[in-house]
Amino acid sequence: ADNERFTRAAAFLSNGSNGVSLTQADQLAVYAWFKQATVGPCTAPKPSMWDFKGNAKWCAQTSSELDEEWVAQAVYA
Repeated sequence: ADNERFTRAAAFLSNGSNGVSLTQADQLAVYAWFKQATVGPCTAPKPSMWDFKGNAKWCAQTSSELDEEWVAQAVYA
């Protein structure tokens, strides 16, 4: 049930025409929860400071306090 809810939430948020408008901070939080839920903790090295988008995503993902994948899925959904 929770996995199905997560899958539906991921599909809804990945659809650009769903009418949902998120702030950049909210987008980064959702990205971090999604990555934590699907990949787990970030193990990638920090991107170059000139890679603004990659750096923002990396910071969001590594600052996530959602250590367990199932917790991230629950928060995301």
